Amino acid sequence: MKDYEVLEINKKSFFKTTIYFMIIPTLLLFIVGLGMVVIGLIIKETFMVVMGIPYLIMPVILILIYGLVGMLVALVYNKLAKRFGGLELKIVEKNPPVEANYLP
Repeated sequence: MKDYEVLEINKKSFFKTTIYFMIIPTLLLFIVGLGMVVIGLIIKETFMVVMGIPYLIMPVILILIYGLVGMLVALVYNKLAKRFGGLELKIVEKNPPVEANYLP
């Protein structure tokens, strides 16, 4: 069993992780918005087109907001981890190390 302590989180890495988690919800929003715009244009309903446009823009705004909040969380964690200590992990190795002279 090995003990590890996480003292710092890379802010860019946290931003990328947030983007990975937000891909599916933002993709769904974009698909709904695109559907509303296309259907609104086909049936010539301007209200539906106007309501669909924010659904096309929202995913970009959400990814930026959540990514920046994630970077802020990483920054706060880094400051607090230096002062009070970081997240402590205990990792157990399941497979025993193989010795060089071991033959099955």
